[in-house]
Amino acid sequence: MPTAFRAAIALACVLAFTPNLFAQTRPVWQQKTDYLNNGPAGYSAHSAGTRLYDARQYTQQLYDYSQCAPAQQVMPAVTKVESEHIGQTIQAAKQSLAVVKKDAEATGNKAILKKLESIDKHLVSAAAHHKMMDMECCKEKVDGPATAKCCDELMTELDKALAEHASLIRLLGGSTPMTTPKPESTGTAAAPLK
Repeated sequence: MPTAFRAAIALACVLAFTPNLFAQTRPVWQQKTDYLNNGPAGYSAHSAGTRLYDARQYTQQLYDYSQCAPAQQVMPAVTKVESEHIGQTIQAAKQSLAVVKKDAEATGNKAILKKLESIDKHLVSAAAHHKMMDMECCKEKVDGPATAKCCDELMTELDKALAEHASLIRLLGGSTPMTTPKPESTGTAAAPLK
C-alpha cells in the first residue's frame, strides 16, 4: 500500500473521529473582552480600570522615589508633577464610572449600581488620601517618609477599588479584568508591582 494512500486513510480516520477539530472557537482575548460589547458602559468600565491601574502604578513609583531618595534630594518638582498626574487619573476613573452608573440606572441594574457604590466609597477615600499626599508633595521641602506614608494609604484604597472593579467587570460579562494588578503586598507598598 503506497505511503500517500496510508496517510490519506489516517487523515480520514482522524477527521472522522474528531468532528470538532475544525470548529471555530473564539480566541481567549476576545472572550476576556466580551464586556466591551456592552456599549459605552462596557468601554467606560474598562477605561476606569485602566485609569485605576495607572493611578496605582504612579502612586507606587512615587512611593518608591520618596523612600529611595535621600531626604535632601526628594525634589518637589518631581513629586508635584507625579501627584498631579495621580489626581487627574483618579478623576478620569470617576468620570468613566459615571458613564457606567448612568447606563446601570437607565437599565435598572441594581447589582452594578451596588458595585459602583462600593467602588465610589474607595475612590472618595482615595481622593482624601491623595489630597493629603498632594499637600505633602507641594511643599518647598518634601518629607520623603511622610509622602511614602500618604502613598501607602492611597495604594491601599486603590487596591480595594481595583478588587471591586474586577467584580464589576465580571458582572458586565468579562471573564477576567485585563487591568487589575496583582500586588505583592497586602496593603503596604514595600514591594513594587511587576
